[in-house]
This record gives sequence, C-alpha cells and structure tokens, in this order.
Amino acid sequence: MPPSTRTSPRKVPPSPSNLALTKPAPSPKQHHLILPKGLSPQAKILSLPHPQTSEPSRFIFDPSPNPPRLYQLTSMTQPRRLQRSILISPDPSQPPSPWKGTMTSNANLTIATPLDPLFLLLPFFALQVSLENDNPYRSLDDILSSPAPTAIQSYIFSHPAFESVLLSRAAAISDTLCVCDTTMFRLNLEKLHAELLSKARSTLSADPEPTLPPSLERHFTTPILEEPFRLPPPEVETETLSQQETGLPTPPESQTSLSSTLQPNSTPSIPSLQRLALALSLLAPLLPSALSPLNPDSPLAKLPEHKGLFEPLSAHLSALSTRRVEAITVQTAARRGLGSLENDFEAEADRMEKKRKRDEADEAERKRKKGASRGVKQLAKVDTTGMRSMTSFFTKKPAIGKS
Repeated sequence: MPPSTRTSPRKVPPSPSNLALTKPAPSPKQHHLILPKGLSPQAKILSLPHPQTSEPSRFIFDPSPNPPRLYQLTSMTQPRRLQRSILISPDPSQPPSPWKGTMTSNANLTIATPLDPLFLLLPFFALQVSLENDNPYRSLDDILSSPAPTAIQSYIFSHPAFESVLLSRAAAISDTLCVCDTTMFRLNLEKLHAELLSKARSTLSADPEPTLPPSLERHFTTPILEEPFRLPPPEVETETLSQQETGLPTPPESQTSLSSTLQPNSTPSIPSLQRLALALSLLAPLLPSALSPLNPDSPLAKLPEHKGLFEPLSAHLSALSTRRVEAITVQTAARRGLGSLENDFEAEADRMEKKRKRDEADEAERKRKKGASRGVKQLAKVDTTGMRSMTSFFTKKPAIGKS
C-alpha cells in the first residue's frame, strides 16, 4: 500500500477569547491549636465577653471534670516582616508511632491556658465599687443578673457542676453572710487585693528567690533597675590632710565619692517588688478598669496595703529617675565641652593652614623677583600711567557704520 500523503490538521493556538480564566485554588490556612492534655470530648469553644473590654472572646468550657474547667484561647501571630516556621515532632517519652513529625511554614499559634472563673465574676462585682456607702449583701444570682448576662454566660453560670466553683471563687473576694440557707456576698477590696497578689506570686519561681523567666528579666527588670552611667569625678592630686590636722569637718560621704551613690540598691526587696509589680501588670488585661491596680483612680490602687507594699519601689524608681536626669545633664555638658574643644582645635588648624599657604605664596614671589633680569627690574619701575595696554593693539577693529 503506498504511503499516505495526507497531512494532519494544523493545531491553531488558542486565542485569548478561547481561554477560560481560572483562579488558582487557595492554599488551606494552617491553624495550630495547642490544647491542654486530658480535654474531654464534651468540651466546647464558646464566645464570652472579655472581662476587661466586654468584647467577644473565645474560651473553652469543659464540663466533664469535677470541677469543670475554663480555658482562654490566646492567639499569637508572627509579624509579616519575619518569616518563621514551626517544627512539630512526636513526644520522645511516648511509644513510637508512624508519624515522624512535620514542618509548617506558618508560625501562628493559638494556645488554651487555664483561666480562673474569678475573672468572669469581676465585671459583675465591679458595679459594687460605685456603691461604697451603700454596698449591701446580695446573692450571687442577683449579682450576676446586673448587667444582664448573655445566653452563653447564663448557660455557664447555671451549669450544676459549675455553680459550686462560682460560689467558692466569689467567697474568696467577698464578705459572706448566710441568710435562710442562702449565701450573700459583698465585695471586699482587701480580699481581692490579697487574691491578686497570691496569683502574681504564683507566677514567680521561688528558687532561691522569686524570679521571672529570663526573657522577662532581661527586658522588664534589669533595664528598669539599672543605674545610670556617670563620668568619674576628677582626681585631686593634692595631699589629703586628716581632720585633726586641718581642724575642718569631714565632708559627708555623698560629697566625697559619687561612686557610692551609683551602686545598685542593696535592698533585696526592690528587685522582688519590681518582679511582683510586673506579674500584677500581666494580670491587669483580665481585670476591669474599676478594679485594676494599674489604674490610679481605682479603689484597689488606693488601698493602704497596696501603697505600703510598693512604696519602697516607687521611692527607688523616683530617685533612680532623678539620677538618670542628672547623668544625662552631666553627659550633655561633657559633650558640649568636648565639642567646644574640638572646635578650638579645628580653628587653630585652619589658622595654621592659612599661614602656611601665605608663607608659601610669599616665598614663591620672593624667588620670582630674585630670578628676574636687570631689564625686567628696570621696566617694573617705569611709570605707565596714561599709557595704553599692549593688548589693545591686538583687538578686533570696530566696524564703521554706513552713512
């Protein structure tokens, strides 16, 4: 059979009108949620008002344990300018499993941390702060009814197993009174202050003294308590006479040596108080502003117990601030003195440079005159007043205008 000479149809390239625009499938977003160990299947993620801002926030309510537990979901996102990843590997203490681990390109995390139910009660107790003169005992149901709770709050507050937890946490910050088998509560600021201090101290490690994690110590404790740098005092190269020889009183210790005033405070309570104040500030985002110790207008910050506890720290920080201002003033004056000295050096260098150039010019002129011939010297003495310059004879002849 002879070979076929038919050519295959030519493929026409697709035109833009024949192309269908399709969007690439979006990559699924990765969510890393770290849950507490032993969370029951009955646990639920609920949206509750934040204790401080009243904005909806995510919480986990686990009713199965006895007592029920409450967790707060905290999200930590990475800045866009930083590219980070997470390496997730199996627990080496557990039996080996086929899963060997994974690497994720998204470093965003959401962590569930235990939350004391007391923080859910504080927004309702904060309304009693305005009733200092008339602060009656009220039942917990009456306290939780103003302001009106949300449907999810009502679900948690009315849970049978969770009611005993709320009663015990309310009793920890209130004066109680039993009337007809019903416990009545009235907010006690001293008890609330002691409860917050207990929580703040529990965040500090006690070996050998209360400390914070190294990252917090490096950023919030050491720089705040660091003494300012000062220039050493000038040494006096004169013979020091004793008080018996001079008959003059010895100057006080603060005047004889500035180094003694620049030593860090040796009182061990100052660093401890700074760490305790920082731990309290970490609890402040969960407190209503009316009950926050960081709010100077709150009655909690005006308590004598609170002022007396942190008064040494306030005095130390105030004195430290004064010393820092003095150190900055001294350093500024030293810089100005050094700058004026440098300006004097520069002016003297400019004067010397100008004198050198002037001397070089005078020396060149003296050599030029010394090497000139006798005729040149005689011509230099001729009076050329009224004579035309030689260059005027070589200029272009001016055009004569037509009449």
